Amino acid sequence: MKIKVVETIVEDGSGVGKTFTIERVRKEGLPQRARIGDPADVGGEGSAADGQVLEQQLEDVMGLGMGDELQLNDPGAGDGPHSLGILAPNKAVDMDQYGIPGLLGEVHRHTLEESDRIKKCTVEREGIKRQKEMKKVQKTYHKKASGQALQTVKRHSKPNELKLFGSCFCPFVQRVWIALEVKGLNYQYIEVDPYKKPQSLLEINPRGLVPALKHGDWGCYESTVLLEYLEDLEVGTALLPQHPQLKATSRLWVDHVNRNIVPGFYRYLQAQEQGKQAEYGEELRVEISKIVDAADAGGPFFLGPYITFVDVSIAPWLLRLSRVLHPYRGWPVAEPGSRLGLWVNALESSEAVKNTVSSADLYLDSYERYAENRPDTSQVAKAVNSGRGLP
Repeated sequence: MKIKVVETIVEDGSGVGKTFTIERVRKEGLPQRARIGDPADVGGEGSAADGQVLEQQLEDVMGLGMGDELQLNDPGAGDGPHSLGILAPNKAVDMDQYGIPGLLGEVHRHTLEESDRIKKCTVEREGIKRQKEMKKVQKTYHKKASGQALQTVKRHSKPNELKLFGSCFCPFVQRVWIALEVKGLNYQYIEVDPYKKPQSLLEINPRGLVPALKHGDWGCYESTVLLEYLEDLEVGTALLPQHPQLKATSRLWVDHVNRNIVPGFYRYLQAQEQGKQAEYGEELRVEISKIVDAADAGGPFFLGPYITFVDVSIAPWLLRLSRVLHPYRGWPVAEPGSRLGLWVNALESSEAVKNTVSSADLYLDSYERYAENRPDTSQVAKAVNSGRGLP
């Protein structure tokens, strides 16, 4: 089958122009125009049905039919890699050499190598498109506190020699924040984006992790160490009991929280396979049960009626059972009246704790990256995935 593009001079009220129309060439070389759907047998090359199939093959290859006008950016009108640039005006072309072998072969626009390259590019483009669409709907961590925590930030925004560098979604920060509120200390809260690691934070903690505390010209970090430091200042409400044995017992259970409950929380949240989720969820339940069983029977806090060192240390994760693990992993809400339920309710009712709590959507959004176990979520997430101890 041979086709050609016929150049026609067109004159109208706006001036003189050109149009280009696809036509088929008869065997004897005389052009005959045939639009798609024309049942005429052209040039004795077969039946009307055969002619229609040939035209359909041409349309499959070029996206155009007989009698269609070519635009400058149409396949065939240029010489780009995806066009049939062989269609010069008034030049007959044998389409058999371009992948239309009559009615016997398959229609190909490119060589097999070129087809493979195009398919690969298409797959890559689709992958990039899907990634962009995912990013549009993915939630990310919040950079500013909300709810009652925001009011606390505003109250403690004035410069002070005691400065807490924190992030609103971070449970390790919340530990120190609760302690400052329980003790009633004057301090300045400085919200930072730990993923951007501002210089002011790096000057205190070269690793750029929060919480970080600056007291005058001295700085320190690590939440448990900071809790001990605030206690050693002997200002405000004490968190550790005076009795040496109760004090040692409290430190043992804080160690249990750090070694077992905290990593267990993230291991469970980051697990993607249902089997692993069930396994890690049960492990976390067991570790929480151990500390609940060791708590004072009358409660409602760990050592009795008052919030202490152990309560402050575990509070951020007990609060996240309902705000994070329940929506993402179906963790059961603590039964009212149970020992765990009494403990959680006491924490939720504490003014010192409430002053550090943001709205529920902040936690839901900020922990989505953990629940999906996205790459580069945090150093904590990396440590959990690799089986290392928490940073």
